[in-house]
Amino acid sequence: MKAEPEVKTFEEALLALERIVRDLEQGTSPLEQSLEQYASATKHLKFCYERLKQAEQSVQLLRGIEPDGTTKTDSIDSSSESLADKQASRGKRRSARSDSAE
Repeated sequence: MKAEPEVKTFEEALLALERIVRDLEQGTSPLEQSLEQYASATKHLKFCYERLKQAEQSVQLLRGIEPDGTTKTDSIDSSSESLADKQASRGKRRSARSDSAE
């Protein structure tokens, strides 16, 4: 089996993983090659999971706009509000906008 090139991006790892899965699903490779492909697929999968985790940690929740025009953001993980609290807060903001528009 030829050596796998080192992946640098999530997209490259995902494409390599998809190619390996297609090859394994065909079932035409010898056992040793299939085992090597499986090991390579697990490395690509781990790489993808790590990149996704990094992306999730860097996503921020927009909390509003400060008076000076800057945005207020919080990390999604640090938000202690429940989904119900967020929905209630959003409903209050919407109703306040409706009332001011009338």
